[in-house]
Amino acid sequence: MQKADVLIAVAPEPLLRIIEHLFERPDFEIVESLSEWTHLPREANRLQPNVIVANMTLLGYGASKILSDVKFASPASKVILISFPHDVSYHARRWGADAYLKEEQLVQRLIPTVKQLLVRGRAGVSNTSRWVASTRHPAKQKNSRIE
Repeated sequence: MQKADVLIAVAPEPLLRIIEHLFERPDFEIVESLSEWTHLPREANRLQPNVIVANMTLLGYGASKILSDVKFASPASKVILISFPHDVSYHARRWGADAYLKEEQLVQRLIPTVKQLLVRGRAGVSNTSRWVASTRHPAKQKNSRIE
C-alpha cells in the first residue's frame, strides 16, 4: 500500500493526539490536524486526502451538513466518523461517512478500518457498527451492511 494522506478533525485535544499517534506509521502521513470544524470542508478541498477522520464532538449538530460539504469537496476521500457515547451509525451513513467507529473501538479498529477502506473501498467496522457507506451523495445512500 502506498503512503496515504490523512486529515484529522477531532476534539478534544487529548483525543486528537491519540489519533495522531495511531497514524505515526510509515504508510500514513498526517497532512492536517484540525481542532475545530469550520475549516474542514475547505481543507478537504485543498488537500484532497485519502482519509478524513472526524468525530461528533467536533462536528456537533451540524454534522450532516458538514459531512455532506466534505464529501462534495473531496469525493474520493474516505471519511471515518467517530462517536462517543451515543451510537450514531445510522445517521453517519446517511450523512456520507464511509465508516463509523465508536470511540471505545478507536485504538484497536482505526488503522485496520482505514487500511480496508483504502484497499477495498469498504470495511467491516465492528460487531455493533458493521457498515461502510458508499461514496455517493448522502441523499442517495442505500442501506448496506457488512456481516
